[in-house]
Amino acid sequence: MIQLYDSFHQASKDLYYSLTQAGFQGPVVVINDDGFLPEGVTSAYSYYCQMETGQGRSLYFNQLQVPPFWEITGTNGDGEVWDYSQRKAKIFYAEPKHLRRIKNVDWFGPNEKVRFTDHYNRFGWLFARTYFNAEQKVTSRIYFNQAKQEVLVENFMTGDIQLNWQGKVYFFDNRVELFRHYFAEMGWELSEIWYNSLSTPFFLSYNSPEAGQDILFWQEGIQEDIPGNMKVMLNSSHVRTQRVLVQQRQVYQKMMDILPEEQKAKIAYLGYIYPSLRENAGRKEILILTNSDQIEKLEELTQALPDFHFHIGALTEMSQRLMAFEAKSNITLYPNISQKQLQRLFQECDIYLDINHSGEVMDAVRKAFEQNMVILAFEQTIHNRDLIPAAHRFDASQPTDMVMALAGFAASYPQMVALQREETSNESVTGYQQLLGKEER
Repeated sequence: MIQLYDSFHQASKDLYYSLTQAGFQGPVVVINDDGFLPEGVTSAYSYYCQMETGQGRSLYFNQLQVPPFWEITGTNGDGEVWDYSQRKAKIFYAEPKHLRRIKNVDWFGPNEKVRFTDHYNRFGWLFARTYFNAEQKVTSRIYFNQAKQEVLVENFMTGDIQLNWQGKVYFFDNRVELFRHYFAEMGWELSEIWYNSLSTPFFLSYNSPEAGQDILFWQEGIQEDIPGNMKVMLNSSHVRTQRVLVQQRQVYQKMMDILPEEQKAKIAYLGYIYPSLRENAGRKEILILTNSDQIEKLEELTQALPDFHFHIGALTEMSQRLMAFEAKSNITLYPNISQKQLQRLFQECDIYLDINHSGEVMDAVRKAFEQNMVILAFEQTIHNRDLIPAAHRFDASQPTDMVMALAGFAASYPQMVALQREETSNESVTGYQQLLGKEER
């Protein structure tokens, strides 16, 4: 069995983790390689550029090579390159962003239009460069090995790809042909491809001449109708993909409402096996992470809940406005919080309030969910709706509703944690094995 992902985003990671936990083994392949794929996950680009055996460390933002006298500036969100008052480039970080590891760099031409983007990998070397035309459309991308030799040249205007490999030059009409060549070179068994996208992964399955039993794991939403490629699949009994496993409960229910009866048999629901790192101990210790001093209804909550202790952390310095809250006996502030402190707070707090404005810090809601912390949010500040049940979301105009929910925390936290798991596509190992087959692949 091959796991085939279009890109390795959070939903892909969740499926990969779930399949691994359930005992399903096999090559794990990603179409769009960003240079930061974890150990055990690969792509055609990683293989041919030899990133799988690469060495080195990711580049810190100020290690970018620039001409003499140019200046590099940076925050925890991104970086910039300046030639006096002229901005020459923007630096984008890999997650987690506070580590400031370079992932992509946009280099500007006149009027700050992007001329090309340099892509750096987790070993700190330039592995790809993407070129843009005057209309800011992507025209081509060149991939390099660590010796800076051109390995792959991808033309986005025509779709064709050139591969320079072991003294030979290969030409492919598209990515499907490239990945079929890659699969053949790896010698993998292709009777089962489990994939999560109706783009290149679907076409790899659909155009395979070999017989097979493939599965589409549908992780996206739908509009008023089923996507066209899925219709093709569901309307035919001659394609390799005869099963669609929908990973969002509401999407599954909507599909069952609009599909004809003869196609419903091909559809099933299957959520994710989420990590469960510890049990909730019912402690009245609250964690809030923020990048700003805009924390919704903080004054009202701390005033109404004197027997709860609020731990507020930030990766940077805190403003005087926020520092003033330290005078309250039930608040502890952590400006410039260290990773060790943050890890300790995720272990010692049993409630997470997603009530900070601006961006989410350190994927905090996800971390809190895996720690089985009870997560409450305001609708106006919520960062990860998929992991917070409706009963745990409140309108900021009615903060007393959140206060009441917290007031009953000591008696109801086991039920609150259970609700979080039940309403967020949580699945069991047994559920995976029963639906996909218990034997390891």
